[in-house]
Amino acid sequence: MTDRMVLRVSDEWAIFADRNQWIISKARKRGVGCDWTPKAYIATNKAKLLSTLLKKAETISPQAEAELATWPDDFLSWKTMVSRM
Repeated sequence: MTDRMVLRVSDEWAIFADRNQWIISKARKRGVGCDWTPKAYIATNKAKLLSTLLKKAETISPQAEAELATWPDDFLSWKTMVSRM
């Protein structure tokens, strides 16, 4: 798994993942597109991911909240789930 966006949580924030962790990233507008700048790395559990995300992003879209609710409680379980898709 390479760094890839797994969930857009707002206009400016998204969760990416690599093979070791979730990566909370912020968009930086560049012309018509944007670059993503990593702001936090979470390799442990969803509770830490959510608390860090709320501190950084402040708001999460209802669609992102619903998606996050379906994720397993830790990164390794999530990675296993994603690899089966």
